[in-house]
Amino acid sequence: MLHAIINASSADLFNSTFEESNKDNPYYLFSKHLANNIRNLTTLQFAQQTMFVKLSEFVLSLFPFLVTSTRFVKRANDISFVMADIFKNGLSCTGPEFNIDYSKVLVSQGNLPGGILVHVKASLSTIHFTWEHYKCSRTGQGSDKAILVAYCEALNKCIYTTWGARRQDEEAILEVPQFHGHTVQTWLSFISADGKQISKSTYTGAVKLSDYTGALYVT
Repeated sequence: MLHAIINASSADLFNSTFEESNKDNPYYLFSKHLANNIRNLTTLQFAQQTMFVKLSEFVLSLFPFLVTSTRFVKRANDISFVMADIFKNGLSCTGPEFNIDYSKVLVSQGNLPGGILVHVKASLSTIHFTWEHYKCSRTGQGSDKAILVAYCEALNKCIYTTWGARRQDEEAILEVPQFHGHTVQTWLSFISADGKQISKSTYTGAVKLSDYTGALYVT
């Protein structure tokens, strides 16, 4: 039955209008690739398995942080909501492979202003975050606390703090000695001093824990 539904001729079903409207849709791109390579069903099975395992491992590593930073994530069942959001917005497709596009992953969501002119650099065991703060309401209160997040894909481990330096301090350091020698994905967010409001996270790039690396993200 699967052979009958998905076969090499399936690609003909996608007309030019549909193809143009879905050119950035990872589900469409993946389906199209499979339609052109359906003779090898192992590719389909392996790609699906790898995709879901990688995605679930990533979300599970973030779960303790998500419970703290995202109010609707309070039970293990809620992890399906987070996975669905990342599946929708944070996946990229290259040929038969899916990968997580960390730049599109939100580790926190809220209405508090995020970071401005964020810069990150890494040393042997720390990640140094800097940002700019202007004394006006649109950039948040100086008393807001920085949320620092680092994820190491190689170790499938997340290290974070939800009660870092104040926004007005314009810098904070996250200690990550376990990640020495590895490349990590990083995010910055803010939470109000009373803990009732949180900002949408800002992806601050990938850095390697070595002598020095850095990246500038203008938001």
